[in-house]
Amino acid sequence: MQAKWRKDIYVIRRMILYTNSLGISQNKKYCMKKVNPKQKNRKLGTFMNFQTDFAFKKILENERLLIDFLNETLGYECKVASLDYLKSEQLGKTEEDRKAVYDIYCKNERGECFIIEMQVAYQKHYFDRILFYATFPIQKYAVKGKWDFELKPLYCISIVDFEIFGKNNYLNHVDFVRREAMEIATKKVNFIIIELPKFQKTLRQSETRLDWWIYCIKHLGQLKKQPAKLHNEIFDELFETARINKLKKEDMGQYKKSVTEYADVKVCMRDFGELNMEKGLKKGMLAKTKEIVKNSLKEGLSPDILSRITGLTPEQINEMR
Repeated sequence: MQAKWRKDIYVIRRMILYTNSLGISQNKKYCMKKVNPKQKNRKLGTFMNFQTDFAFKKILENERLLIDFLNETLGYECKVASLDYLKSEQLGKTEEDRKAVYDIYCKNERGECFIIEMQVAYQKHYFDRILFYATFPIQKYAVKGKWDFELKPLYCISIVDFEIFGKNNYLNHVDFVRREAMEIATKKVNFIIIELPKFQKTLRQSETRLDWWIYCIKHLGQLKKQPAKLHNEIFDELFETARINKLKKEDMGQYKKSVTEYADVKVCMRDFGELNMEKGLKKGMLAKTKEIVKNSLKEGLSPDILSRITGLTPEQINEMR
């Protein structure tokens, strides 16, 4: 194969790895070489990687842990005493409507709802996505019969492994604001976004309980033992829940799969960061982009998947067929 095509094929293969992480099967000849399972076991460490899909749900499906995390994240805005976990898959009104699947979805004793999401892969319109997610519980607040449209508060908490906003704030509260007075118009819909790359504190520098939570989310899988500073009732339970050697056989299989998916997504997004698709388009690389997209479509990737990977719209991708 000519050298000029090698990079394109490498990119396509990484795209396929990304779709595999989303549960989409592809032609086996394009899969990367498998790693020896024994080598994988040695790399798992002592505690689960909090950012993997399995670990995130396993830890935060513990009601005591999730209550503590929510109370520390929301502070004075909302205090949670108990939680009911709700169905994470939200269907549209018809079969044709798009659905939403949350990582964690629950409500407290007052009927206020919480959506908690962990997002590793960069997504250009991620804030639009969580805004769309918020529409499902809002509609369910509606009461049949006579109703004055009063809504219960909704809290959408996102932990992302990429930057969305400028400046150095790793904790961001996004509200509906009246521009003329620069005052909050309503607190019924609340977005809290934690940007992990901006959290640069060491454990010694982490003073608040929320700092401890974010530190664990970012570094838990790298720790060999529970730090002395994090010895208390809640964090003892967190570290015990996250111990890999305490996982049941079926859970261990799911966790290993989740680790592989996490690694594939991270490598894929790193490769696309190096390719820098948006700068390439601006510098006259549209023709090269078309070739990559065309080849990817031939290999069975859908316009929707390509859109999520490249940042191009499905319409732009369809025009490149």
